[in-house]
Amino acid sequence: MAMILNSLNIDPGYNWKGIWRWFDDFNIKHISPKNLEDGLTLEEFHSLIQLNQAKSITFSPLMNKDIQIGSLRKSSLLLFRNSLLACNRRPGLFLTVNFHRKTLGQTGIGHFSPIAAYNNSEDMALILDVAKFKYDSYWCSVSDIYEALMPLDKTSNQSRGYLINKKNYID
Repeated sequence: MAMILNSLNIDPGYNWKGIWRWFDDFNIKHISPKNLEDGLTLEEFHSLIQLNQAKSITFSPLMNKDIQIGSLRKSSLLLFRNSLLACNRRPGLFLTVNFHRKTLGQTGIGHFSPIAAYNNSEDMALILDVAKFKYDSYWCSVSDIYEALMPLDKTSNQSRGYLINKKNYID
């Protein structure tokens, strides 16, 4: 989340270190005293990023014909590809995935990372993994990423998904 807020050039409201005004894991505004190390659901991430002055739209993968209530919108693989393309072409839009690591053959369970690039001709996306100690950034097929959005989050009992984030401009 800090990476996205900093990429959107959002001012955290006070100096981070010295004269620099950046977000890190310790100065993100929280709704509750929940420890971020315990993980976040898609809805919690959505709420927190909005609390920290960004706009967010959430999508969950289309697994069946049930209509989901709340801020989640159902997303098909085609809509996911179109979202990647839109965020890749339009400055100031960032797509963040909440995926199941084991589905991609990785260790761990749930994880949030932004998509740094999309190669339309190869149908591959560059996941900018924020757990640099564990995985470098890597290219992954879009269909594999979409599949990794489907497993249920143990806390919310909902499928994972993705968010499109942008700066919350004051009109």
